[in-house]
Amino acid sequence: GQGRVFIGFCTSQTTGFAAHLAAPLIPTVEREAIDLQDPTLRIYNSELLEMAGIVMRLTLEHSMALIGDQWEETKENRLAEEEDLKEQLMKTKSTRKLNIVKDEEIVLVEKK
Repeated sequence: GQGRVFIGFCTSQTTGFAAHLAAPLIPTVEREAIDLQDPTLRIYNSELLEMAGIVMRLTLEHSMALIGDQWEETKENRLAEEEDLKEQLMKTKSTRKLNIVKDEEIVLVEKK
């Protein structure tokens, strides 16, 4: 989903990704959107939006680094689970083959 921009209340503007932004941005006279038309307010609002973008990007990078660390920490457990699943699959395949052979023998016996 799209995150919303808040200037004390929700505006119709979105952030472009799944995170909301609440900041002391200066709205238009109608208080429906961020004022990017007035030259002075454009500078203030643009700088504030740029800072918010940097903070959001740093937060994302930090979160992804934590996920990467957790992924590496659980690597041995995942490999062990994968081996267990492979063993179970091989046992299941062997059992199925055995059942198929038994069924075919029964079918052959019934045909005679």
